Amino acid sequence: MYTPEHFEADDAAVARLIRENAFATLISVVDGQPVISQLPWIYAAEDGRLWGHLARANPHWQVFAQAPEATVLFQGPHAYVSPRWYQRPGVPTWNYATVQVSGTVAVFADPTRLATVVQQLTAVYESGANPPWSGAYNPRMLEQIVGLELTITRIQGKFKLSQNRTPEDRDSVIRHLRGTGRSDADRLAELMQQQDAGA
Repeated sequence: MYTPEHFEADDAAVARLIRENAFATLISVVDGQPVISQLPWIYAAEDGRLWGHLARANPHWQVFAQAPEATVLFQGPHAYVSPRWYQRPGVPTWNYATVQVSGTVAVFADPTRLATVVQQLTAVYESGANPPWSGAYNPRMLEQIVGLELTITRIQGKFKLSQNRTPEDRDSVIRHLRGTGRSDADRLAELMQQQDAGA
């Protein structure tokens, strides 16, 4: 991924983006052809792994026996930025945050490991519910999925957040993004403010 130095993201920002945007795109290449699936992931930063699962009926998992290398693309907030928002001359552009994770995928079907993955995913997304769903997974349902363990070999974060503009221009971009009334633009403005605050 082309990433000018001033758009590089640090480890903490990368981890936060992955966890806040865990539904990501899995990309493999087999015989020169891309194979693509979308799925949620668990990021285990401490041991350099991603965990997920695919439907057994999805043939994507079968390609890893032949081509275990894959990339997962996590897309954070993004929005159009108008040059009308700058005090100094500029051109239309797009601000965004994205992370690319590359590594080697191992497939597993062990019911205990599969149950752990789906329970962890459920715990994350039920955490805001009152009360959270806490049902048990039918073992027969677990037979319909396969687990994925991606061992990370490379991780790149690119946060293009108007770092190449003056503080006045960045403040104006944030203000105008918030004025669009779009939730993705609001999230991007919040990310820009966090970056400016060194969060």
